[in-house]
Amino acid sequence: MEGLYIHKIAPANAADDPKGNVWNWNQPNRFALTVLDRKAGVKFGGHYHIGTDPSKNPEKIFVAKGKVLAVFQAHDGYREEIVLEQGQEIVIAPHIRHVFLALEDCIVLEFRITWYDKDHSDTHPVEMEIRP
Repeated sequence: MEGLYIHKIAPANAADDPKGNVWNWNQPNRFALTVLDRKAGVKFGGHYHIGTDPSKNPEKIFVAKGKVLAVFQAHDGYREEIVLEQGQEIVIAPHIRHVFLALEDCIVLEFRITWYDKDHSDTHPVEMEIRP
């Protein structure tokens, strides 16, 4: 039909990634949406950002489906655990360490104002403990 276009977006990660699929839905205006499909029991994140990527200053995450245990740790060592549920947004300032655990099968969205560039990532991995 004229005026209708359907395009399949390939996952950005390996097809056999045990965490689940990740899609980067890039728009012509440089906005993007990262979609994470995670199975219950999967740990993801375990990093912080320093804010050089405008999409990570701050980082904005929305839980579209399921429940996620989120652990945050400030530079001074203060630690907080929060259960995020469907319909909730979390805004994370630079330098806050964060890790997530899918308590249920979940879909998590991350709105970006820049396209993801793995060669110039503002993601700095850290080891963080998380338990349900």
